Order: sequence, then C-alpha cells, then structure tokens
Amino acid sequence: MTRMTFDQVVDFIVDGLQAPEHARRATRDNVRKRVRYGLGDGSLPRLDLGTTDVHRNELILWSRKKWPGKFTDTPVKFTEHCQD
Repeated sequence: MTRMTFDQVVDFIVDGLQAPEHARRATRDNVRKRVRYGLGDGSLPRLDLGTTDVHRNELILWSRKKWPGKFTDTPVKFTEHCQD
C-alpha cells in the first residue's frame, strides 16, 4: 500500500493538473481546499482517523472524478493483499 500525506497528495494533484507556472499558486490553494473537503465528507477516505494520510489508489480514483479527463494515464494497482 502506498501511503500519501496531505502535502504529497496536493503535490501529486497539482503536478497531474499541469497548471501553468503563473497559475500554480492559485491551483495549489484550490487543490488544498478540495482535498480537505474530500477528507471531511469522506469521499476521499483517510487511512487513519488521526491523520490526513490516504492510499494512493484511492486518491487516483477520487481525482479522476474531481477532474474528469485528468489522471487517466496514472495506473491504479489493485492487489489482493496490500502491504505498506
């Protein structure tokens, strides 16, 4: 299992959105808000209630819904037994 922290999640999404350099700060702020909301309403499941860490695969699937047409080239690996 690939565990990602909040900051790693934000960086991953901003990089995947390929925002132009002049818009990266605004994009980063918007992504942070959207991720916080997703964590808050449960649509982006946390690995532990005490952290904002998420599973990479869950993040990719969630991101594909939030930004249609993006993250489609990012592979999602499903294994029967996940390990850290």
